[in-house]
Amino acid sequence: MLVGGAVKPVREVKPKTNYAQNPSFETNELNWVNASGGVRAQITTNPYVGSKCLQVTFAAAGTFKYVGQNTIIAPGKSYIKASVAVRQITGAGFAKMRVGYRDHPTTGALTYGPLSASIPIGEGWNVLTIGHSIPATTQHLVVIVYATDTAEGSTVVAGSSWAIDAMNISLGTTDANTPEPTYFDGDTPPAGDYTYSWDGAPGASTSTAKP
Repeated sequence: MLVGGAVKPVREVKPKTNYAQNPSFETNELNWVNASGGVRAQITTNPYVGSKCLQVTFAAAGTFKYVGQNTIIAPGKSYIKASVAVRQITGAGFAKMRVGYRDHPTTGALTYGPLSASIPIGEGWNVLTIGHSIPATTQHLVVIVYATDTAEGSTVVAGSSWAIDAMNISLGTTDANTPEPTYFDGDTPPAGDYTYSWDGAPGASTSTAKP
């Protein structure tokens, strides 16, 4: 369109994928894992999205107590950005994230990337984020959420319990072309430039946002 002799730029809106294969616990806990001694449960109390979230509880004190999601991807992605909502139930008052990866979908040792910044968590939801390069050969990701007693520590007191919900995993080849990990899934209502759909079984697959 010409306005005063100038061409008005066209804003490009690109599709986005949430690679989390069970992002919000509406159906089950498939693809989620936790450190030994942890007990997971779907709960309906104060979810971040939908009608359920996941509670994880560790009866004994310990170090690096976590819950995380396994995700299988095709090789060729070399940058990850991820986010997840976290809230405290009892005990640990801080949370941080980490990404493990390997170049085979089922076997081999995981390599772990850097820890995210730690954030304080309370009874309300807080969103953790992380972003960094991964090898382009990666086929298996595990996005991990740790809860801790202090911002810089790695321990939790006995009985620590926290809830998580709404994981978004964005992948690209550079920081610049990897979408920001703003949460969506296949049940997200149409909004703005996008409509949303599940790529497979609802609640148990990746999701796509299409212009």
